[in-house]
Amino acid sequence: MKRFNLISFIFAIYIILTIASCAKQIAISGGPKDTSPPKFVKSEPQNGSTNFNSDKILIQFDEYIRLNNVNQKLIVSPPMPTKPVVTIKRKGVLIKLKSNELEENTTYTLNFNDAIADNNENNVLNSFVFAFSTGDKIDSLLCGGVVLDAFDRKPVKDAWVSLYSDLSDSAIIKSQPSYITKTDQNGKFLIPFVKENEYKIYALIDNNYNYLFDLPEESIAFLDTTIQPSVKLIAKTDTTAAKTINKPTNLELLIFKEDNQTQFIKSSKRINPRLVEIVFNKPQHDNFEINVIGDENAILKMSKSLDTLQVFLTKKEIIDSSRMQIICNYPDFESSINIVTDSLFLRSVDKKLEDNIVKLSIPKTKEPHLDLEIKTEFPISEFDPSKLKLELISENEYIKTDFKLEKDSINPLILALKSDLLEKSEYRLLADSAFLKNIYNEPNLVDTLKFQTASSSEYGNFKIIFPEANTNYLVQMIQNEKVVAESSEENKEVVFEFLKAGKYKVKVILDSNQNGRWDTGNYIKNQHAEKVYFLPSEYEIRANWSHEIEWDPISNKFIE
Repeated sequence: MKRFNLISFIFAIYIILTIASCAKQIAISGGPKDTSPPKFVKSEPQNGSTNFNSDKILIQFDEYIRLNNVNQKLIVSPPMPTKPVVTIKRKGVLIKLKSNELEENTTYTLNFNDAIADNNENNVLNSFVFAFSTGDKIDSLLCGGVVLDAFDRKPVKDAWVSLYSDLSDSAIIKSQPSYITKTDQNGKFLIPFVKENEYKIYALIDNNYNYLFDLPEESIAFLDTTIQPSVKLIAKTDTTAAKTINKPTNLELLIFKEDNQTQFIKSSKRINPRLVEIVFNKPQHDNFEINVIGDENAILKMSKSLDTLQVFLTKKEIIDSSRMQIICNYPDFESSINIVTDSLFLRSVDKKLEDNIVKLSIPKTKEPHLDLEIKTEFPISEFDPSKLKLELISENEYIKTDFKLEKDSINPLILALKSDLLEKSEYRLLADSAFLKNIYNEPNLVDTLKFQTASSSEYGNFKIIFPEANTNYLVQMIQNEKVVAESSEENKEVVFEFLKAGKYKVKVILDSNQNGRWDTGNYIKNQHAEKVYFLPSEYEIRANWSHEIEWDPISNKFIE
């Protein structure tokens, strides 16, 4: 194959694989309108030239053009020490560069992405690439794939993807890449004109635009193995000639952000005289100590997200004080033995408590598999079940119903009511005065609370069976980006009961360290983020149905 035809072929593959995600629809109104982008006419030197040693390149088009954010959109691969200066010259683009900074026997590409457009209608010329070689041949290999977020497997756009011929682990930290490109809106990438060699490949969210992984908030993806782009020679069936095909590698790079930010207290304030709220910058999975000076009996309540702590004060002199102190001891990093000590000084607030009575609240509907929760604003100190009645509301009478009452084991603001209730029925709770008291010795007033019970027929069950046991799989059922249920694999199975009818994303986490949650990776430690798999499509749970599937997350295949 001739050099020119090979270059054209590579361009064709590159355009086909990138242009689909960049195409735009332009509405036509008010008569015929120019919707054609500029057309390449010629260049000096020729696109695909070899033995390049010039300081400038002139690319000419068939009409006057404009450049849209060319400094941000132009991708030069390999990166040059001094980035080329790009300006408009009549109907063309003038590129000035320093030829003495170019490496020998290297193919360079200038990818303009969507920076070039016609001057009148701003019709974009997508993915225009100019290539040249400082040697006597154009390198002709391709490398391609997709970058996905390691946590949710969503495509990551505008991530830098780099190839390194330097195979040391420190290359991405200290040196410039051999080749570079950027992902499109679908997370896909393609690096054309690659030299035959062995490479390490990385993806990077580069916050300081230096192509290096050198900031703690940057995200990275890497492979454990090196890659070798290859050229495939396929003989045509209708001729004796051979055809050279540069086949992209279907690489999958899972990008993650390291958890290397130290733990600290983000904010602290007195919500009211009795309540202090402490917000951490991230979830607190380790044990920590809270010491309220002068109030050793203060009650703590941590949020479900593990990042917000409520401190209920118990001593009157501290509640009434204009200034108080809390000492917090917690690890600087998760699982770290280094303890941080923070002293919080909090002033009183103007907000006064509305009254000195306990307000009771319950959900309007009780689900069949859950206890009925009776909630209060402040922690409960005591309760008297004899001062509470539970009655079924029928057409002509109220029917007394037995129940048991106990404090919630985690939340000090909740009483759990347990009873065998009829489904699809209406009940009421009759609370006498002083049925319960909070830690401030404040009682409730006489109150009547009504609720309904849901029917178990409104829910469905779901069982997922894996091909192997002891996989450490953690399965999550997700609706509207929220985890509504989760469970761990046991004896090859995960079972969910009482799922509300509807469509769910089914997410499987390979919980390698068995801590009950997804963990990110660490590049220096050569640790990838824990692997995540999704059922190929949303699964519909039908009311009053029991669903069962056998599925292998690794191969993403259903088992018959």
